[in-house]
Amino acid sequence: MTSARAASFAGPNDLVFDKTGGFWFTDHGATLPEYRKHGALYYARPDGSKVVRHRDHLISPNGVGLSPDESVVYMADTHLGRLYAFDVAAPGELAPPAGFAPGRVIKNLEGFQLLDSLAVEAGGKVCVATIVNGGITAFDPDGSIEHYAFPDILTTNICFGGADMRDAWVTCSSTGKLYKARWPRPGLKLKLQRVRRPTPEPFPLDGGRVWDGGGGSEIQGLALMASAPNRATRPRFGGHTPNPPFPHREGRVLR
Repeated sequence: MTSARAASFAGPNDLVFDKTGGFWFTDHGATLPEYRKHGALYYARPDGSKVVRHRDHLISPNGVGLSPDESVVYMADTHLGRLYAFDVAAPGELAPPAGFAPGRVIKNLEGFQLLDSLAVEAGGKVCVATIVNGGITAFDPDGSIEHYAFPDILTTNICFGGADMRDAWVTCSSTGKLYKARWPRPGLKLKLQRVRRPTPEPFPLDGGRVWDGGGGSEIQGLALMASAPNRATRPRFGGHTPNPPFPHREGRVLR
């Protein structure tokens, strides 16, 4: 455990607040022509009074989230296609790792799949945006998975909202689309730290076409997209059977 107040970061990435107002965040590291600069997992206070590096020499830390009871920090490693779990000893503190591993390995995805940002469900499943096998992979803490396909090889983020927390917002980056879909289970409400920031200008909205996946899934989606080629197919990877693609309907464009 190292103080990082004066350290430089290679690529600060994702964060999640806990109930005390502090937050866990990842430094993704950096890929240089000759080598890969390692990343790390940190805990910090919003006022900058505390920044602690809890795990370092990680390959490519990305999405980070907390279990519903905040006893576990989950972290997705992009290039390993791996979801880690770190046991929390106290707010802002991790229990010592067992053996040589930095944390418990929930699962390594089969084949060549990359992981990006994540969100946690109210019931404890960890939903991680999955690249190459484009979609959202829902990890159970016991290591079992479900895959929800989206029509973009570069699915990069997910968050939950709505009155029942079953509205899932999913970013699809190679096509520049933002999808809203009804998730089969409610997401976990986040602890948000109030900060002062200027009011942003509203996005102009325009009409557009969206991909229609068809199929028999009960999950209905709405796509908010930018002008980009539609993608109805992409490769399937891994040893599991994906769920049917989300059927999408006419949406509006965010430009």
